[in-house]
Amino acid sequence: MRRVSPLGIAVALLLFSMAVIGCDWWASHDLETLEVVRHLPMAGPRLERWFGADVKRAEVTFAVDASYPPFAFVQQDGALVGFESDLATELGNRLSDRPRVVNMDAADALRDALAAKKIDAIIAGLSYTPEVTREVAYSEGYYEAGPGILVSNSRSDILSERDLAGKKVVVETGSLGEEEARRVQRGLSGMEVIPMDDVDRMLALVAGGEAGAAILDRPSIPAGSPSMATLHFVAFPLRSVPYVIAVSRRDPALFLAIDREVEAMRADGALDRLDAKWLR
Repeated sequence: MRRVSPLGIAVALLLFSMAVIGCDWWASHDLETLEVVRHLPMAGPRLERWFGADVKRAEVTFAVDASYPPFAFVQQDGALVGFESDLATELGNRLSDRPRVVNMDAADALRDALAAKKIDAIIAGLSYTPEVTREVAYSEGYYEAGPGILVSNSRSDILSERDLAGKKVVVETGSLGEEEARRVQRGLSGMEVIPMDDVDRMLALVAGGEAGAAILDRPSIPAGSPSMATLHFVAFPLRSVPYVIAVSRRDPALFLAIDREVEAMRADGALDRLDAKWLR
């Protein structure tokens, strides 16, 4: 009896789903669905071969936004550096014989360049944006940017958001961290939320014990802040906001290859090394 491959079954299910749910849904979720299929047993390598995602590209161009240190910025000598610049360089080397990393510092310009095929992917502090999913597909996350609870290393009484009852909690004004703090506050008694604009001051207050905790978006924390040596996150993230890579929906091979390499970089410690280099 002839065996039916897992990939064949998966493709049949995809086609059935497309017929049942509709082409409009499929137009905004085709690559994400393929990514789910890629994780089925034995399906990943076959799917990648089918779309050519297993073949090293002749060239690939990643765009970053160099107005966002320490994720990407231009040094005095003109060099483009930072967490996302290094990430783009590493991904480019894994995916292509001729990788390029270019700087574009406006979101609209980035998306226009992707649509015009001037670049192949965007690594620029992007989070999932449902409004543009018909044109753009998003990789799995390479960095968690959501808010978390920061406490002093000397404290053992705050392990979760429930432990903030009766505590002073500093937050950055207008941030996701403040939104999460207000949400937590509604369910607790005695929790005081103190909005501030100076993140370094917030960290110093927590480190010195004048505030019980801070609820901060992780990218808001200044890299190398001396106060962070005595602080750590608990209950992180309170709300998940992963940074993702944007790829054209017309390029399933690159989408699948990027997701594969982001997973590999997480597994082999490359993402942790970039985090330690630029963000701690």
